[in-house]
Amino acid sequence: MSYSVDYRKGVLKLLESGETLESVHKKLGVSISAMSDWRRKAKKGESLCPKELERKARKFHAEELKKIVEKDCDVTYEKIAEHFKGSVGGAYEACARNKITIKKR
Repeated sequence: MSYSVDYRKGVLKLLESGETLESVHKKLGVSISAMSDWRRKAKKGESLCPKELERKARKFHAEELKKIVEKDCDVTYEKIAEHFKGSVGGAYEACARNKITIKKR
């Protein structure tokens, strides 16, 4: 979850009033790199709005995934990831999303 524009402006006001990055970090828990980035954007006149998340299309197609698991009962997440050219975590999530279980070793 990202911080609202109003919250970001409030943090910048604290920094402008003389607070240090470290003290604001300790008070609010906002990372120092985020505050530095907001300050840089404000100086350049750029928007403080949070960036939109860019989601990639899913690589693990449900039907093909089901066929792979049905065909090879000893398939692993590593083999699934290799087949789809994705990550092992992605293979796990795809199986969980599609309610597919594989044999544990």
